[in-house]
Amino acid sequence: MGETGCGKTRLIKFMCSLQHMPGKPVRNMIIMKVHGGTTAKDIIMKVEIAEKIATKNAKDNPNMFTVLFFDEANTTEAIGVIKEIMCDKSLGGKPIEFNKTLKIIAACNPYRKHKEELIKKLEMAGLGYHVDADKTTDRLGRVPMRRLVYRVQPLPQSMLPLVWDFGQLNAEVEKMYIKQMVNRYVNKGRLPEVKDLVNVTSNILSECQNFMRKQEDESSFVSLRDVERVLEVMTWFYRQTEKGGILYDENADHDEDNEKVKITRTMILALGVCYQACLHKRQDFRDMIAGHFVKPYKLLDKDQLETELT
Repeated sequence: MGETGCGKTRLIKFMCSLQHMPGKPVRNMIIMKVHGGTTAKDIIMKVEIAEKIATKNAKDNPNMFTVLFFDEANTTEAIGVIKEIMCDKSLGGKPIEFNKTLKIIAACNPYRKHKEELIKKLEMAGLGYHVDADKTTDRLGRVPMRRLVYRVQPLPQSMLPLVWDFGQLNAEVEKMYIKQMVNRYVNKGRLPEVKDLVNVTSNILSECQNFMRKQEDESSFVSLRDVERVLEVMTWFYRQTEKGGILYDENADHDEDNEKVKITRTMILALGVCYQACLHKRQDFRDMIAGHFVKPYKLLDKDQLETELT
């Protein structure tokens, strides 16, 4: 159990990849992204697929585990089926025998209420609040579902002893994760290999995450998925600065300075799309990030942030 985007899925992916033979890619992790519309039939079908893959993998490599991963398992009302598979080793009351190399893991979101200030703001907005909170039947215990950060179902009692609290990344550890993510984009050639780019980009993104968490509305819910989104958007904008792209400047000198101008602009635009667009009061955000644009980033003038983001 842990906050969304805190690294649960990446941890399982990493552990599965450790079993891969060099030069021999194999599918030994099957992910089922569970949601409110997931049915018992959907779960059973995914289990059958995972069993077939595990059996095949076991023939090729008897020592390799195949993992079926239920992501956000407690978002579906069919959580009982997942419990039956994991705890009772049965389906529909009938015992099932899995291949011994098939392992089943489920990740779930925490049970956490919104802050009272945010609940009041949401109620004032009116969206989804046409029924009084005291009268709604959509509840988790005595708490109305709409007051929860995550819309989740109660875990069956027999699953509770199996829960391990992954928790939430602190700022220092999150910054380490961010640095590795930026490194991956540079190593794969999706972002340019420029001196200090990884460190400065990691610092900017870490500061943006901290700034967003201090907000008093729904924009405060950020995770590593937001960082991944920024890097994806930044990569797209960077491609657009190449010849034929919508940001290509044919009059520019194609030298080291111009490269810095390009990556600076792509970073500004990516931050605007992924962070600033969520904010009601945006000037504070622009003032905050301005102080973190140091080499290799290069602001053309003090008004560039205002020009690009307004």
